[in-house]
Amino acid sequence: MLVSVLSVEITLSLAMLAWRVGLPSAHMLVATCAAIVFTIVGQLTIANWSSITFPRKMEFGRMQGQRQSGMAVLVAFGSQILMGGISAVILFSGRWTGNPWLPAEAFSFLAAAAVGGYFASLDALTELAEKKKETLIEALCR
Repeated sequence: MLVSVLSVEITLSLAMLAWRVGLPSAHMLVATCAAIVFTIVGQLTIANWSSITFPRKMEFGRMQGQRQSGMAVLVAFGSQILMGGISAVILFSGRWTGNPWLPAEAFSFLAAAAVGGYFASLDALTELAEKKKETLIEALCR
């Protein structure tokens, strides 16, 4: 669900950008799209691990007063800072070297690695969920 919401938001943002300003150069567009894939897939992988490691019951009919566990919030915040820092270094390296395609190449490599890492982590996270089955059931059935 999150991926579909993000896809709609990114598509609408790109459409508004193209309508109001025009499309960016090809190297910036490729770098941005690859960076989006890298960041989203990387954070989804970390969020899956965090949800299993620090479970918290959510009541679907109630919107007010529901929060993740404190450690899960710290992990999510830390992963956003890490992804932003990696992205900033890559973007600035393209400017420092004078190679406009360097960020696109680096982000494409990282996006492919993140997608591969996501699918590789699914089996390990399944095993982790099996080991923590009692803890998860206890947290979700409160």
